[in-house]
Amino acid sequence: MELKELFEVTLLIIVIVFIGYKMLIGVRSSKKFNHELSNLQDSDKEAFIKNKGNLSNWELGSFTKLSKPLAFIGNMLALAVILFIVAMAIAVILQ
Repeated sequence: MELKELFEVTLLIIVIVFIGYKMLIGVRSSKKFNHELSNLQDSDKEAFIKNKGNLSNWELGSFTKLSKPLAFIGNMLALAVILFIVAMAIAVILQ
């Protein structure tokens, strides 16, 4: 295997791990924000959001408001895509 192919595969794996890590951190912050927001009374929610400042897309909760079966299917599809990319990277390494 050439050094160039090894570099490309290593770079691909690093990018996949970085993106996965950022998504995991984002989903966790979204779940935490939504959990805190759902525990507040309706009158306190506006004050909580104002004190929070700028909300990121993750904190808006677009990823955690799905029903459990739909979220499970989405997570399995994402995992399948990541595993496919890693399998292709490993196949290129072993070639």
